[in-house]
Amino acid sequence: MTKQMNEVLTHTFNDTHKVRSVTLEGEPWFVAADICRALNIINTTTAIRALDKDEYKRISRKKHSAIFLGSRASSLNVISKAGMYSLVTRADRKGKPQVREFQRWVNHEVLPSIDETGGYQLDPGQTIPLPTSFAESMRQHAETLMKLAASDEALQREKAALAVSDAERVVALEKALVLEQEKRQHAEEIARHHLSDQW
Repeated sequence: MTKQMNEVLTHTFNDTHKVRSVTLEGEPWFVAADICRALNIINTTTAIRALDKDEYKRISRKKHSAIFLGSRASSLNVISKAGMYSLVTRADRKGKPQVREFQRWVNHEVLPSIDETGGYQLDPGQTIPLPTSFAESMRQHAETLMKLAASDEALQREKAALAVSDAERVVALEKALVLEQEKRQHAEEIARHHLSDQW
């Protein structure tokens, strides 16, 4: 089935949240407020600002009236598939800025590749297949979490080593300052002694 321009679909998440999507230039775009509501994100505007510029846009009622479903707004924010993935992955993630680059890679390369080929191409001829069962999905997820934990541990060890190195530098500087101060005091004493001998 070919996707028509401006085709509007309504998806129901968890039997409670309606998520509208519209096909623009052959790609699905999702109503940002619907996604945020489904993810329990309170401020849609703030959530959109966290996305990359190519992951969201504003559409007008005039050109896309079918998606407005009784809304009186003159325009709506919609997010791309990659933008939707970004919101989904950021919904539970807090305080892990190093993950953002990884998430962008997953959202812009891995997931689109999976959509096109059914798997992610690491190298030509090497594909990671989609899981065939819930158990397989959970196993892959557990492996990914273990790899991330190991990576996080290595990062923490590096930070600790740098902190020790910084602490050693501070101690060395403090010792150098004390020695410099002692030299200055000693020089002043010698100068006073010479001056008192001359008088």
